[in-house]
Amino acid sequence: MTTCSDGAIRWAPQKTAWFVLMLLPSLLWFRSALRVDVVIASVALTVLTVCVGHSVGLHRGVIHRTYRMGPRTRAVLLVLAALAGIAGPLTLMRVHRIRDYWQNRADCPRFYRYEHGLLRDFWWNLHCLHVPPAHAPDPSDALAGLDRGGVVVVNALEWLWRPLQLTVAVPAYLAFGLGGAVGCVCARVTIAMIMHELVGWFAHAHSSGYRNYSIAGAVEEGRNSLLFGAISFGEGWHNNHHACPGSARFGVRPWELDIGWLVLRALAFVGLVHDVQTHRTAALKEGARPLA
Repeated sequence: MTTCSDGAIRWAPQKTAWFVLMLLPSLLWFRSALRVDVVIASVALTVLTVCVGHSVGLHRGVIHRTYRMGPRTRAVLLVLAALAGIAGPLTLMRVHRIRDYWQNRADCPRFYRYEHGLLRDFWWNLHCLHVPPAHAPDPSDALAGLDRGGVVVVNALEWLWRPLQLTVAVPAYLAFGLGGAVGCVCARVTIAMIMHELVGWFAHAHSSGYRNYSIAGAVEEGRNSLLFGAISFGEGWHNNHHACPGSARFGVRPWELDIGWLVLRALAFVGLVHDVQTHRTAALKEGARPLA
């Protein structure tokens, strides 16, 4: 454990164990997973879990509440987010809330400053936890505002998100054999975890990307990444998101492809979500202003 004035960075064995549990089968049986049908199924599952579940459902819907949805739609999206295999939904909600709190303060701990290199970020984010200093307030009441049904679903999935992968592994094994289970669960989850860390780093690293907004007083303004913005279903347009967290649309320029936004528009078209906010209707964060 590394201790410093801005808290401690502690190794979390359970995070390492989950990463290794997904990575090792991917390395041992990657050839059997490299079949066209398995790859297609794995990509489709990635779109459903990471894009529809994690980005659209958990991040834009539950965490930032950029649109409204019924309890059944929310439950389905949260299950898909849990199946992404990155972490439990409550953990992600708390981490997101704490990170946003610190990044808008001058005394932001180095864990959230992204002034470190990519390899250190890989270790910190995929294998460690940040323990705030004792004097710091804990802005981790992530369930505030959720109705009773939402709280029940989030808490249940926080316990079940790992064994929930069996609902994919068993059908994949029956349909495609061992390679199917490895490709549709282990390899898919490994890639999702690594990409989640990479997008987070490149979307904050001061040496990469560009900004559409400046945010006075914020240590981290986020960066827009042409590469990761497109391949992360819109999550890489992070400066836009930092400036206007109440907007469900992350890509605001014509070239900023936001697949998550397209999915959300489709959900709104069929009536599953409503009152969708964009950068044109949601208020900018205090201190944020367009650069052009």
